[in-house]
Amino acid sequence: MPIPQVGLLVTAFAFTVAAAGPFLTIAFARANRRMLFTGILVVSAVRNAIAALAPNYPSLAVGRIVSALALTVFWSMASSTAAGIAGPERAGRALQQSSQGSRSRVFAGSPSRRSWQARRAALAAAGAVFLATALTI
Repeated sequence: MPIPQVGLLVTAFAFTVAAAGPFLTIAFARANRRMLFTGILVVSAVRNAIAALAPNYPSLAVGRIVSALALTVFWSMASSTAAGIAGPERAGRALQQSSQGSRSRVFAGSPSRRSWQARRAALAAAGAVFLATALTI
């Protein structure tokens, strides 16, 4: 995939997060957190599977935009949930630990010129394992 197309995917993702984030945060503020996080995990796993199998650039772009919508809801809710569970004295550490996976995922999940399908397939498989674990808890 040419570098300009990769850059456009990253830009579309960031724009979607910035534009939709406040509205989606308000819309899901009162949602059951367990159901919300499970739903986001489902969206993430399915989206990664679709991206791994994407036959063309437009279908990959749609997958990235759907991913951005799920991510903005996740981060707005995950931060407050982690801080609330940990309590005031450990809130900072909880936020750091809850964001660790995302920092790693930036590298693993970003589109690149090569092997993006394999990375998306691995992320879809990991999402399915995490979803199975979450549903058994």
